[in-house]
Amino acid sequence: MNISSHGRQPYAPALALGLGGLIPFVMLPLLVIVLDEAHQEFLLHALVLYGAVICTFVGALQWGYAVRGGSQQPWLQCGWSIVPALISWIVPLLAVVTSLRILAGLLLACYIADRIIEKTEPAPEWFIRLRGVLTIVGSGSLLAASFI
Repeated sequence: MNISSHGRQPYAPALALGLGGLIPFVMLPLLVIVLDEAHQEFLLHALVLYGAVICTFVGALQWGYAVRGGSQQPWLQCGWSIVPALISWIVPLLAVVTSLRILAGLLLACYIADRIIEKTEPAPEWFIRLRGVLTIVGSGSLLAASFI
């Protein structure tokens, strides 16, 4: 992935902002559970929109790595990077339950793509671990919310 290494320890801004980015993934489903039904549709739709934005962001990471130069697979990286954005553009137009499930799968697909690309475009070990944790919580939240 040709991103700068910060040793084996997570880069502080990535760790702090990444973990902070989990707050809506955790709080919105909890609010759906504790608030009355009148708010559920709004909160679930907000979760769909947040999930779509995050999937777009995570997909675009590959574009950023490729344009920094030195990529062995610029077409793969740039090509893949637009797929989550295109899917995320359409998903909010679908039923909420369907949207949540598609986004859960898309977030997981972004992580899998990062792992595959990482084989030829190395990333710091901490980055892949952090992406894994963020993906598990984000995808799990989206999937769990689809069953509320």
